[in-house]
Amino acid sequence: MKAATKWRVVVYLLTLVVVLGWMFLRTLEPSPIEVRVLRDGLVQVDGQTLEVAALGERVSARLRSDPRRRVQVVVDAKSPSTVLIPVLDVLDRSGVENVQVIANP
Repeated sequence: MKAATKWRVVVYLLTLVVVLGWMFLRTLEPSPIEVRVLRDGLVQVDGQTLEVAALGERVSARLRSDPRRRVQVVVDAKSPSTVLIPVLDVLDRSGVENVQVIANP
C-alpha cells in the first residue's frame, strides 16, 4: 500500500470517528430544568427560590441555551392545586412547551 493511500485511509477513519461521536452526543437527552413547588407555595428553580412571576423569564433563559431541555415541575403532593396552577400558567405564557408534572409524596 502506498503512503498516500495509508494517509487517506487514516483521514477517512478519523473523520468517521468524529462524525459518529458527534451524532451520538446529539442523541443524548439533556438534563431537565427542575421547578419545585413547595407545600407553602414557594417556587424553586434548580435550588434557587424565586417568585412565580419571575419563573417564566428564568426558565425561558435556560431554554434559550438548549431548547431540547424539558421542564420538570415537581410538586409536593400535599400542596393545594391553587399553588400549581399559577406555575403552569406562567410557564405556558412564557412559551414553554415540554413540561412534565411530578407529584412528590
